[in-house]
Amino acid sequence: MAIDGSMNIVQVQHLWWTTATFMGDCQNRQDISGFAKAITPKFSGSKVLVHVQFTGKLICDGSLGFRRNSTQVVDYFLGTDRDNQGSGGYHDAETYAGQYLDDFSATAGTTYTYQMTTIVTGCGDDAYFNRDPSGSAQNGRSSITLYEVSG
Repeated sequence: MAIDGSMNIVQVQHLWWTTATFMGDCQNRQDISGFAKAITPKFSGSKVLVHVQFTGKLICDGSLGFRRNSTQVVDYFLGTDRDNQGSGGYHDAETYAGQYLDDFSATAGTTYTYQMTTIVTGCGDDAYFNRDPSGSAQNGRSSITLYEVSG
């Protein structure tokens, strides 16, 4: 229960994901290996605020989503510019961030794993994480932060 009647942060779980990853043939939604974090709520009825930052490219018409355990919560959470594979983007990777309040009622003591997923359809089906298409990993890193919030 919230201390002052509003939502309060109970705990924070954070993953700094630094693995430079290339994924080809992403025309079907799939897990991004290693880009996941678990949280075990302390209070029943809590919600989880998910904050994701990712550096990379989805060529093109791609998106990141995530699932909680086996349930896909969001399909189209973060995406990249459709023209990001152009001549200026080959040696660069952009950083994107977003937050989502997972409005389910958590059970205290139950572990929930938030697994990042991707799908890329359109003019290509390649995904680059923590690197650019040239192979450089000098552009930034990705992270997922989970906040248990009560209220």
